[in-house]
Amino acid sequence: MTTTAPDIQRQATRILAEAVRPRAGRAFWGEFVPTLLLVVGTWMLGSRILFPLMANESGWWAFPWLLSCVTLAIWLARSFVIMHDAGHGALAPTGWLNGLIGHTLSLFVLTPMTHWSKLHWHHHRTSGNIEQQDGLGDIFTMTVSRYRSLPAWQRVLYRGFRHRAHFLCVIPFVMFCLFHRLPFLYFPWAAIFRKPKLREILNIALVDACYIVAGWWMWNHWAVAKPWAITYGLSAMMTFTIGVILFYTQHQFENSYYAHEAEWSFFESGVRGSMTLRLPHWTLEWALGYINFHSVHHLKPTIPLYNLPATHAALQQIGVTFSQCRLGDLMGAFRCNLWDEDRQRMVSFAEVD
Repeated sequence: MTTTAPDIQRQATRILAEAVRPRAGRAFWGEFVPTLLLVVGTWMLGSRILFPLMANESGWWAFPWLLSCVTLAIWLARSFVIMHDAGHGALAPTGWLNGLIGHTLSLFVLTPMTHWSKLHWHHHRTSGNIEQQDGLGDIFTMTVSRYRSLPAWQRVLYRGFRHRAHFLCVIPFVMFCLFHRLPFLYFPWAAIFRKPKLREILNIALVDACYIVAGWWMWNHWAVAKPWAITYGLSAMMTFTIGVILFYTQHQFENSYYAHEAEWSFFESGVRGSMTLRLPHWTLEWALGYINFHSVHHLKPTIPLYNLPATHAALQQIGVTFSQCRLGDLMGAFRCNLWDEDRQRMVSFAEVD
């Protein structure tokens, strides 16, 4: 099921190959260091200055404190995107620098990078493949025909899973605070978990050990730790929700792309099955690590995040057409619940009923 002309695909392949030019200086000084300073600085501002003022001076200080939490949530989201890029081996030209940056930032976003990256590569290899909809590193999506063939109680479970409240209120906490902590309990029957590599297990153990030590210290020094824990905890939950919304809406939209394995195309999956989020200013794109150019990222996951805007523009110039949306369109994507093979689009439960 290919709709992009072969000559455009050939030109696009050349552009994508040329865009894979990671730079150590840009990765370290242009992405990692500013992000780390923004995370630590904003956390300190909210915890050491604004939280005590809110607690001791006036409740009006709650507004600037909440603003600092929202800002910290954005920097944590950026940290996750940079970690994600390092996990692809795309951020920097050397493995050790990708590892240094990725594993450092992973501590702030509660995600053991080594294991998560393996899941995420699975998502890239199978996105839009109907036979590969197993929920591993992806949003589990059923076709209309499969949904109608289920007994009533299984349809109820699927509807509950796809409900907006579940994605906004439950999945962010469960995914980052439980599944990333106990990943071998997550779909344990799947082959991807049956032979975990030693480095995955060590990464999970070391990251969780850091959190256990931090938790033990906070438990014993709560008076000191309270503003830090509350500020970070609220910001982290905002970050996880932002992440779930972005990941969901970048693949679950009306004119998305799904195909059976025999017809599935990696190129079409990237162009048509991934959404480009248009933001009102480049500063917002920088703040989100340019992950809004998600279609380009899916076409070539090893392109560094800082090369995505220019690559997107170059692909548009040769005639590649991307699915696009704006911030105001995001919540509407939660009505896309099932893939209708007859109409070749996502539909809501109401349409099927």
